[in-house]
Amino acid sequence: MPRYESEAALEGLCEQNNKVAIGLGCIAVGISGRTPLFQNPGELDRDLSILKGNKVKEAVIFRLGGLNKRYLRIIKKYLS
Repeated sequence: MPRYESEAALEGLCEQNNKVAIGLGCIAVGISGRTPLFQNPGELDRDLSILKGNKVKEAVIFRLGGLNKRYLRIIKKYLS
């Protein structure tokens, strides 16, 4: 898991759904080289699904240099 220890931790943040934009994580290595990354697009899909289910309208994905067709397909599923 990239940024959250559990789905429950992410859902806890979702309770503030209209007050915050939730940073989900990096899809490419960050500046420090130590930032946790999504291991595959399925992890991003899971997190975006949780956000959508909790009516969160904004999310932030870092290091878009790692954006590829697989990640893009996942992101497009959740655009409104």
